[in-house]
Amino acid sequence: VKVDDTSSAVDLSLNGEIIYVAVRDGGLLSVDTSDPINPSANWVVLTGDYRSVSAFGNSVVARRYRAQLDFFDLSQRSRFFSPTGSIELGGTLEDVVLQGGYAYVSNSSGDVSIVDATQLSSPKRIGFISLPGTSAALTIQDDSVFVANETDGLQRVDVVNKSTPVLLGSLDPGGSVQQAAVKGDVAYFAAGTSGFHVVNVA
Repeated sequence: VKVDDTSSAVDLSLNGEIIYVAVRDGGLLSVDTSDPINPSANWVVLTGDYRSVSAFGNSVVARRYRAQLDFFDLSQRSRFFSPTGSIELGGTLEDVVLQGGYAYVSNSSGDVSIVDATQLSSPKRIGFISLPGTSAALTIQDDSVFVANETDGLQRVDVVNKSTPVLLGSLDPGGSVQQAAVKGDVAYFAAGTSGFHVVNVA
């Protein structure tokens, strides 16, 4: 699928057989891969400077450039949608992950916010923690949020109580941690000039 030459696809989220694609200066695209040889694409929304996207069940959240999140209810599928709800969080947002009715959001100041998205029409920030460094990508494992921090390594935040997230600890291997993945008790992360790391997080 080719997007307009003035736009660029910058992030994606796989949800079953549907891939949602955030398009900078172009909107939000859904791609049906039930026939992987002949995927079909439809625009969810044609406007919006989207930089990241996360899907969970019938819900999708897309991060606009700067500070806004747009939430979409896809339970009634049609060709075009308007956001079901939106929220401004302040700062420059970096990443968003939607899981179990909650959106976890990082910004460039090191903050991580938790947004209650159980009612997509009225999302509300219910939790917040300010972390040292510059937060980048997020990954969720059970009741922990792992934060790839560009200046302070890999950080682990306990979100059992979503109104009061708690920093459990961090590991700084040197370099700039940009991405992390967690499976079971093992975290994998890329740390720039410090290389690729595998750590036990039990």
